[in-house]
Amino acid sequence: MGLACGVHKTEGDHPPKLHFMTFISPYSYRLLLQNKQIGPFDRKTVVGMRMKKLVPKETKVLRSDGLMMSVAQLLADRLEQTDAMTCRVPAASGLVSAMWPSFTVDFGGGLLYAGAMGFVGKGELRCQGDALRISGQRKSLLKGSRLERFKIALTDISYAASEPENPSCLVLTLRADSVWAVQGKTQAVALLLDDEESVNEVCALLSAGQS
Repeated sequence: MGLACGVHKTEGDHPPKLHFMTFISPYSYRLLLQNKQIGPFDRKTVVGMRMKKLVPKETKVLRSDGLMMSVAQLLADRLEQTDAMTCRVPAASGLVSAMWPSFTVDFGGGLLYAGAMGFVGKGELRCQGDALRISGQRKSLLKGSRLERFKIALTDISYAASEPENPSCLVLTLRADSVWAVQGKTQAVALLLDDEESVNEVCALLSAGQS
């Protein structure tokens, strides 16, 4: 049986309203393999190729405006903010926080109970090279809920995949020796993202960061 995300809604639940902008890619990409250009592809297709390990993260990519980058840099530049004029390409690590790939996450929970990892309602998951940073409203016995941020090192994650019964749900398996371990046992954390594409992209970023 698959692990359910555990996202519940009850009457009276009023999580903070967050507004997110829909992003439409203005570019296409060509892969440079053995001195040949293959494509063009949209960004989603290149991300899928990396996730399936069809292309290494070092593979060169030519953006339609002439910018050259690697697959790893394309993954990091989720909002395609790299400036072709200055050629400032974000590295696979060491990006300023505003440029790290981020995703909307629904932790579930409600007024009387917490959702995933003690959080409630909607928050943010950000991929930062060697770690995932999670932020949102976290339940507190004394203060109701408050904004908190946590970091999960990629070395603490043994497996990441979409939930078979709900492709929009990201399931992270945390190692028994991680700081998140409960009584020395592995732990599965289920996070509901916007869609299946977001889950696939997080998995591709994790794979790129751990390889």
